[in-house]
Amino acid sequence: RGTLTEHAAALAELASHERALQADLADQQQHTKDARAERLQATEHAQEAEMALATLKIQLEDAERLLQDRESALVARESEVSNLHTMFSQEQSDHAEALHLQEQRRVEMENTHASANAEQQNLEAELRGTLHEREA
Repeated sequence: RGTLTEHAAALAELASHERALQADLADQQQHTKDARAERLQATEHAQEAEMALATLKIQLEDAERLLQDRESALVARESEVSNLHTMFSQEQSDHAEALHLQEQRRVEMENTHASANAEQQNLEAELRGTLHEREA
């Protein structure tokens, strides 16, 4: 009987050990399940982050293209303004030259008119002198 009691105690101890091992196994399985769920969630977050990053890259490329387009338009407008400024300066110069030539012509006409008047007065004086001589 002593042996039977010892066997019963050993079996009880083994059963207790088995329950403890099963509890450990259940804990390990739960930890594994939790770890898989966390890994799956982390993978989903990483994929979402990659998609967000890809979207941001596309938006950045679009913004860079828009900026380049605006810079090109600005350069074109600056060129237009420069050309208009050059044309305006040339027109101002041409206008100033035309005014100068017009003033020269006016002075020449005045001189010609004054000279013609003086010549006419001289001829009239000569004519009067000749008439006075004839009358005398």
